[in-house]
Amino acid sequence: MQPTVAQPAGQEYTRGERDWCEQVDIGAERDALLLAADQPPWARLRGPNQWPAALPELRDTILRYQAAAGALAIRVAQALAVALGQADQLIVRQGAAPLCVTSREG
Repeated sequence: MQPTVAQPAGQEYTRGERDWCEQVDIGAERDALLLAADQPPWARLRGPNQWPAALPELRDTILRYQAAAGALAIRVAQALAVALGQADQLIVRQGAAPLCVTSREG
């Protein structure tokens, strides 16, 4: 996996316009993938997050938030399923993958 090289402010372009925005993208914490040369550039975004060394507490804080938000999302989805007359197991969590809606029998 090749690291993403951050561009200095003002040297990125969005829709042909100079972009002065800075951002931090944090996704699910996953293992690094070995990518083939023919895979699309966005595939590099899957894998471990690059946590800033200047904020060592950020990793733990964000991971706890993600876990709590994910658990809440499952509880809300289960309540919605039950309110719609479905089994609460209609919504499941599959490993580290995002929420998954299972197909209904019948």
